[in-house]
Amino acid sequence: MYRHAAPFQVSLAVSGTLIGGLLWILNGDLRWALGAGLLFLVIPFTVLVMKPINDQLLNGEPKEEGAQRMLLDAWALKHWLRTVSSGGAVCCYLWAALS
Repeated sequence: MYRHAAPFQVSLAVSGTLIGGLLWILNGDLRWALGAGLLFLVIPFTVLVMKPINDQLLNGEPKEEGAQRMLLDAWALKHWLRTVSSGGAVCCYLWAALS
């Protein structure tokens, strides 16, 4: 499932970042820039921090149940941080759009 969703998630993050940046350039509202920045952060965070954990989990590593649980807990916290960043971007975009 992850391998199928990843290209879609990347395209949404990139297009959302570019659109937010373009709207900032066009009207100068920093809320668009802040939203674009928060949305952009999820891309390197996912590649550098989450992908290694995802790869281990998808490959069934580590083999010990306790170690898998610890890895899954670490993944959950990082996923939460990524969700907060993208949720903050949505809030900034809504704030700018509704003002």
